[in-house]
Amino acid sequence: LRSLQLDSLFIPARVNLAQLYNSTTENAKALAILESIIKIEPEYPDAYYMRGLIEAEIGNLQEAALSLEKATDLSPYNIRAYYNLGLIYQNLGNINDAERAYQNGLDKAPQDESLHNALAILYIQNQRLSAAKPHVEFLYERYPNNPQIRQMADLVK
Repeated sequence: LRSLQLDSLFIPARVNLAQLYNSTTENAKALAILESIIKIEPEYPDAYYMRGLIEAEIGNLQEAALSLEKATDLSPYNIRAYYNLGLIYQNLGNINDAERAYQNGLDKAPQDESLHNALAILYIQNQRLSAAKPHVEFLYERYPNNPQIRQMADLVK
């Protein structure tokens, strides 16, 4: 708070304050801080990313998806934004949007294991075993002794 008293437009202090509020489950305050950041700096991707995570945490999945979409637009190499966006779309039952989010992330980071894992699970859950296969193979090459990955590999043979 002291740094905001000295410089009310200092974005890193606002981000830290929003994180503090979120960590103490004062999410309404955290969201208000993030909104103030967006008003000051509408192209600041981390504010949208954080807002998306908090909205998801409190169950506002539609709002979370909108925020994370904006975060990926503004910061296309924030791979965790794609991952979380995909999870939110899965929870909303928007399988095509979830697939698109994961795939967009993989287009930026082809070696990202979390995105390969998420896509493999998405495809397996939706009986698209041939689509899951390359992602499972990618994971199996790295973790052949992981029982969950072995189980997925057995499914897509």
